[in-house]
Amino acid sequence: YKAPSFPRVAAAVKELPKAIEKSGVIHIAMVTNQPPGSYYAAGTKTLIGMDPSIAELLAQALGLKPVWAVTSFTEIIPGISAGRYQVTVSEMAPEISREKLLDFVDYAQTGDALAVVKGNPNHVNINKLCGVTVGAMAGSYQVTEVLPAYEKACAKAGKPAISLKLYPDESSPILALAAGRIEAVYEDSPVLDYAATQTSAIEIQTNRNFGPVAVGMGKTLGLEKAIHTAMTAILHSSQYKAVLAHWGLSSVAIKTAKVNDNG
Repeated sequence: YKAPSFPRVAAAVKELPKAIEKSGVIHIAMVTNQPPGSYYAAGTKTLIGMDPSIAELLAQALGLKPVWAVTSFTEIIPGISAGRYQVTVSEMAPEISREKLLDFVDYAQTGDALAVVKGNPNHVNINKLCGVTVGAMAGSYQVTEVLPAYEKACAKAGKPAISLKLYPDESSPILALAAGRIEAVYEDSPVLDYAATQTSAIEIQTNRNFGPVAVGMGKTLGLEKAIHTAMTAILHSSQYKAVLAHWGLSSVAIKTAKVNDNG
């Protein structure tokens, strides 16, 4: 799948830092192995999914060529801070802690989902995670912002702790769940919703906590205004709707490209 073409947005190009405009490229950190968000096309090293497609639209709107850098989720912010990448389009939630290091411009909304083994034989649910073996991606919003509250609740109630297993991407815990090595997976809802359509071994128990995901960029680069202008044009375009529809993600569409939208 190739993202539709998108015209240069003159106002956004005008707001680009001169050095980046002159370079003609934008360095974008991406994760992989989390369909339908971002993953390699079968048998290739070609990135496909909603996130690379949105990133393509963004680069075109800015009149720049995207230079992809595939990395782990936990390495994105350190990599941008060190200057290895300039932006990321990886369904990163604009948390307050992250906004100390990056600026963010929203491009979609997603939620959390809890997946369990088909039939839920262990009767797992989001309010009964004490003593449950739960898989999640290291550094994710679910791990840093959501699960700690559940862990504290277990301790306060004198119940067994959540047995949290961390993985480098969002597909690995799904495979572990399907194989019966863990009891639940807590991840981004688009990834788990898609996985549930691909394997009969798991089912979705809960969808919740819908909120923004955003393009992240280095605070010192001066990209915020240009990306905000470009993303505003993208969100109101037929190309944006077409990209989301292609990946079965029309429900994650938003209308406003908010800046540093941590709620």
